[in-house]
Amino acid sequence: GTGQHETTKLCLEALELQIPKLIAKNPNMTLVDIGCGSGILSIAAKKLGISQVTATDIDLDAVNASIANAKVNQVQYECLQDSVPSGKTFDVVVANILAVVIKKIFADLVTACKPNGYLIISGILTTESSEIKEMAQSQGLKLVSDKDRGDWCCLIFKRAS
Repeated sequence: GTGQHETTKLCLEALELQIPKLIAKNPNMTLVDIGCGSGILSIAAKKLGISQVTATDIDLDAVNASIANAKVNQVQYECLQDSVPSGKTFDVVVANILAVVIKKIFADLVTACKPNGYLIISGILTTESSEIKEMAQSQGLKLVSDKDRGDWCCLIFKRAS
């Protein structure tokens, strides 16, 4: 990815908005980038000050691209060929993947999010956002932000404590 797609821009803006506030409260923040692709969101998270970043993708080519791009951008993070890492929780879970996939793994995304943590999701068409919001509400998540660009949206949820 180049960072030019609306969903990537929305996620980058969400990270720029949320991370400084979160780091002020907890300098040892953790973040997982589900479906990391080329690693742009993981790189941004590291550059914004997240101390521990994990990137995952089911596509080995994406994992290799993410690792290579981390080196080029002089940041380090763990990169795994995986979907949602089981047994680990994170302060921030970011997933910029298509809504059809988000729907399938939504419960896992919530489980990966620590209590009081944030779930940032994009790759969702605005016409699909109400269904995702309903899923989130049924899982006890609170909508923090809903931002559109073109036909796409980015939703930020907070998990209850």
